[in-house]
Amino acid sequence: MVKKRRDIALAIDTGGTNVRAALVELDKGIVAQAKFKIGGYETREALAGDLVKTFGSMLEKNGIDMRRLAGIGHGSAGVPDEKGMYFTNAFNIPPHLLPLDLVPMIADAYSYGFGNYNLKAMSVLNDCSAGAMGESMFGWKPGEVVALPVRSRKKPGAFIVSPNLEIPKKFRNVCYYTISTGENAGFIHDGNVVGRPEMGHAVYGKRDFFGRKAVCSCRGTGHLEALHSGTGLANMILREYMNGKNAGKSLIWPEISKLEDRGAEYNDIAKRIPPILYDAARKGDRLALDIADWHAELTCRLIGHILASGYQPEIIAFGGSVTKSMDQSMMPALRKFSDSVAEDSRDYTGNQPFDQLPVLAVCKGYGDDHILLGAGASVFKKLYGTDV
Repeated sequence: MVKKRRDIALAIDTGGTNVRAALVELDKGIVAQAKFKIGGYETREALAGDLVKTFGSMLEKNGIDMRRLAGIGHGSAGVPDEKGMYFTNAFNIPPHLLPLDLVPMIADAYSYGFGNYNLKAMSVLNDCSAGAMGESMFGWKPGEVVALPVRSRKKPGAFIVSPNLEIPKKFRNVCYYTISTGENAGFIHDGNVVGRPEMGHAVYGKRDFFGRKAVCSCRGTGHLEALHSGTGLANMILREYMNGKNAGKSLIWPEISKLEDRGAEYNDIAKRIPPILYDAARKGDRLALDIADWHAELTCRLIGHILASGYQPEIIAFGGSVTKSMDQSMMPALRKFSDSVAEDSRDYTGNQPFDQLPVLAVCKGYGDDHILLGAGASVFKKLYGTDV
């Protein structure tokens, strides 16, 4: 491949707590990055101004000529406008910063404030779509893939399940699914972003593990996000804790009590619930193991839901904070799915041919960088097309 002169993308990842900025190189991935809090900004102009300074500092520190800049990409939870220039809505972004039009403001700064260094490509995409784009373009790192389908005539549906399998190739049809504070999917089909699904708001059942009504952050009942996300797990367990009936019967409750004794607020405790749950499961706690198995069942149904989407992913890649407890949160789910397929069951796969099942992966190799990589990848995709 001929080396392209414009091979550096400016990348932004905005969340409800932090803003992350990075320089993404076409052949190497992320070469520099920075992070700061979003909460202190009164205007989006001030936020854009600090991002311009941050990018400038990273470019200077790494000795990168601005003539190498290809463009700027932005990944965030939310809804991009029709032209893909800014976010019209983003549930976790402070309302006074909407519409979140950081990309055109930063592009203007480079066009008019720095000697007419025109950014050729500008891109805005949902964070899950960015995750899928990043994994599709930059490939996979050892340690990510945990379930590979066995392509054999005798057992066409069997899987090898391991935390350290290597990916055999890059894929053009990718689903990236995040299980974090909320959850959603992003799809890349034939190298292009397709659809804007809100899979986290599909109805999976009105009651949680303890039999209580599961209310989503959007106030809907029984949504997958209310049952399966980190927030859903936390609210479910904390409601049971405050009910008091199970106090002393599990390793989970004393850990919550310790946090209360230290004066932790509800939101701070909620963030600690998934690690507490899966730590207890590792120690053989019966309640924690039962909740983990219930959660694994929901994950298997989710995989079936993705298979029925019509986008035909070659790989389903899971990311987000809940998946970091991979041994307890994801491995049981993938083994359950694999066992079901090996037994010739159609509980999760429906009519999907067993010899066309996708690779299942947990995205640990790139840490928390998937959205930044995808934001950069979207710039190169827009500038150079699929041949990158």
